[in-house]
Amino acid sequence: MRSFTVLVLFALSACTPNSNDSDPVRRTPVNVSPRASSSPTLRPPPSCQPQNGGNATSVKVTDVKYDAGTNSDTITFTFTPPAVPIWELKQATPPFTEDASGNPVSINGTHFFTLIFQGTDAHEFDGETARKSYPGPKELVLPGNPLLELEETGDFEATVSFVIGLDRLVCPAISEMQSPHRLILSFSHT
Repeated sequence: MRSFTVLVLFALSACTPNSNDSDPVRRTPVNVSPRASSSPTLRPPPSCQPQNGGNATSVKVTDVKYDAGTNSDTITFTFTPPAVPIWELKQATPPFTEDASGNPVSINGTHFFTLIFQGTDAHEFDGETARKSYPGPKELVLPGNPLLELEETGDFEATVSFVIGLDRLVCPAISEMQSPHRLILSFSHT
C-alpha cells in the first residue's frame, strides 16, 4: 500500500508546474470578455400621451360624425351648450366592456383609445322613456387608414365613453371648437 501511495504522489507531482521550469510555453490565464448579446435591445412600445380638456358639465352629445379626408380621418363629437364637456383620451388595451353592465365589447383594431366624457349624457328623456340624444348609431365600422371602429361603450351616471379601434398607432391631433361646441379628433394617414 505504501508503494501505491508513493506512486500516486509521484504522478501528481509530475503534473504540477514547477516555477523553475524552463519550458518556453507559459501558461497564463486567458481573459474572456463577455460576448455581445445577440438578443435585440428591448424598447418600449410606441405610445401616445393621455390628453384631456373641456370644462363643462350637464352636457349632452348631440352628434357623432366620421369624415374621411385626403390626409386624415376625423371623428367629431358635437355637444349642447354651454361648452365642450370634461374629456380624457388615452391608449387602451382589450378586453373592453360596457359601462354598468360589464358585457364584453369586441372592437376591430390592433391599437385602441378610450375617450371618456364626464358630466355628459348621450340620452335624454321623453317622459319616462330614455332615448339617444344623437342620431347616429352606437357603433361605427370605419374603412381603415387608420380608423377601423368607433363604439359607444357607456352612457351611465353622467359619463359617456367610447372606444376607438385603429389598424396602427396614430396619435390624434385634438381640437375643441365653439359655435357649435365640438371636440374633433384628427388621425393622420401617414
